Amino acid sequence: MRAKLIVAVALVAAQFPALATGPASEQVPIVVTLSAALESKLADTYGIEEGEVLRAYVAKSLTRVIGRTTAARAVAHGVSVAVVLDDARPTHPTRRQLADNPSVDFLRSISLGGAVLTGTMRAADGRVLATVSHQYFAPDLVSISPAATAWADARVAIERFSVELAAKLAAAA
Repeated sequence: MRAKLIVAVALVAAQFPALATGPASEQVPIVVTLSAALESKLADTYGIEEGEVLRAYVAKSLTRVIGRTTAARAVAHGVSVAVVLDDARPTHPTRRQLADNPSVDFLRSISLGGAVLTGTMRAADGRVLATVSHQYFAPDLVSISPAATAWADARVAIERFSVELAAKLAAAA
């Protein structure tokens, strides 16, 4: 029974990294928005529900990476982070694309995916401490992420962005 409880707690912690990084009081406030152009692209092509998927990827990545570095100092200084996901393209078809075209194969159909993100860190008084812009799209089909998710290369961009933003946050806090 005890082993099952430990496994259950580990699974919950894996699904909610913010819980594993410390109490809510040690988390930097993060707001993630989508640009109007990306929202339009999601509505027209990829599926509007994919916006929440992308927002969640960004929030989880930033929470995890910042939590490992300087969250306590940043929170003490009242730092907040606002991220705009300016653009994103899937590596594999999204659910909507699969539904719209039954001949598309999820794993065999690939594209040059990636994302463009801009993050702004602000002090408690509203002053901009730093701005980070990051863009990554797979350069060719051989270089795409091997992950079997629609947003595989967008996640690569998000992870790289998170590391860059956390480094600037550490310098600013």
